[in-house]
Amino acid sequence: MVSTRAFLLASGLPVSIQPSAPAGPAQRWDQRYDRETYVYGEEPVVFLAEQIERLRKGKALVLAAGEGRNAVYLAQQGFQVVAVDISAKGLEKAAHWPKAAAL
Repeated sequence: MVSTRAFLLASGLPVSIQPSAPAGPAQRWDQRYDRETYVYGEEPVVFLAEQIERLRKGKALVLAAGEGRNAVYLAQQGFQVVAVDISAKGLEKAAHWPKAAAL
């Protein structure tokens, strides 16, 4: 089994390791994220950015976090974030997100 890491992006620290799906899907996502640039960019999805003021600050669980663009955005907005993804490579990039350094 491949492991999925959960990160509390507000502090940049690993929180836990959770069991994940078989190696096939994880390997495909790891290959996709194994590059210098961010596959889906560095901005959050438009819907999240448009709705952020409607959300009450608190804890946020970001499933399928990928490289972390939405998780980092939520943390920057004051949420306590746990991000989970099948790709260890994606979460590694999320933990080292340039904008996360200021969190």
